[in-house]
Amino acid sequence: MITVVGKGPSLIGQNFGSLIDSSAIVVRTAGGQLDDDYGHRTDYVIVTTLGVPEILQSDLTGVKEVWLYKTRHRFGFSNYIAYINEYFKGPVKFTNVPEWIDIYSNESKKMYSPKVNYPSKGTVAVLEALKFLPYKRINAIGFDYICGRTKVSWAKHDFAYEKKLIYDAAELYNKKVRII
Repeated sequence: MITVVGKGPSLIGQNFGSLIDSSAIVVRTAGGQLDDDYGHRTDYVIVTTLGVPEILQSDLTGVKEVWLYKTRHRFGFSNYIAYINEYFKGPVKFTNVPEWIDIYSNESKKMYSPKVNYPSKGTVAVLEALKFLPYKRINAIGFDYICGRTKVSWAKHDFAYEKKLIYDAAELYNKKVRII
């Protein structure tokens, strides 16, 4: 089983860390905390081009690979990789789920303009795990926005639609996903 860990505050005080760490693979969003609620282990970490400095907030001990999600960019992509490689000496790969990003972008433009027309990095982490990692079961934990537990006025993503994308991807790839 794979666990993708978001930064949702609903995990605080829940002591899910040992459950998360017992997963075969742990994927995290950059800048997330490591403790008894969120777990201590990380195999893959995702960061956006807009949020590359978050890599400084991440404990990269044990990380096998950094996933770089191209959202908006301030300078050339090779500069992002060079910046990440100052702090992480392992492989850095660009996320590769353009079909889902395109679907989100097209629907968002039609239904939710002027919202951001790309999915959140947490959703992209789950999509990436569904498509490329060799496990049939994935738990997405700490995704409070997608679950509707946390409402924010500043969020420019359509989290209900992101949830639908995750379930559609799971069905396409013949995998099971639980968003906790």
